Amino acid sequence: MLNLTHALASIEKSSGLSNACYVHAAMFQHEKNTLFRDKWTALGFGKDISEQGIVKPITFLGIPMIMARDWALEINVFQNVCRHRGIILVEKSQRLRGSITCPYHAWIHDLNGNLRKTPNIGGPNINTVDSVQHCESLLIGMRSHVWNEMFFVSISEAAPAFELYAAQLMTW
Repeated sequence: MLNLTHALASIEKSSGLSNACYVHAAMFQHEKNTLFRDKWTALGFGKDISEQGIVKPITFLGIPMIMARDWALEINVFQNVCRHRGIILVEKSQRLRGSITCPYHAWIHDLNGNLRKTPNIGGPNINTVDSVQHCESLLIGMRSHVWNEMFFVSISEAAPAFELYAAQLMTW
């Protein structure tokens, strides 16, 4: 790891971090693992998806995600990947007319991540098959929490609940 001795010295003797701390790949990996991987991280604001039906793709630690404002005005965060073929579902921020549609096979999910339709899954005009249960084919939800219109995500199941993690912050 990088030598941080100068930055950790007393205020009278310290200097800023070296340039390598900002551009070194190993330092970036270290930061991802120690600062973000098992904690809660603020990734956006409610204003980014201010109206019903707006979706916004984001990437965090290499994981493609969608933040979506559903019809009850709740913010949901999902992996931005179709569970059927692994294709990216939403390429750009937009207001949807009603659902998230996979560009590969046109599978349709609502803004709560539920699979609603599987057009032509069994052939022309056959939209259901017994082997695909809609209730089992949800978009993969991310642990998320909205506080003061900021949305936070944790990719770790080991991280404490947001209310515990941010208890001191939430007293403001």
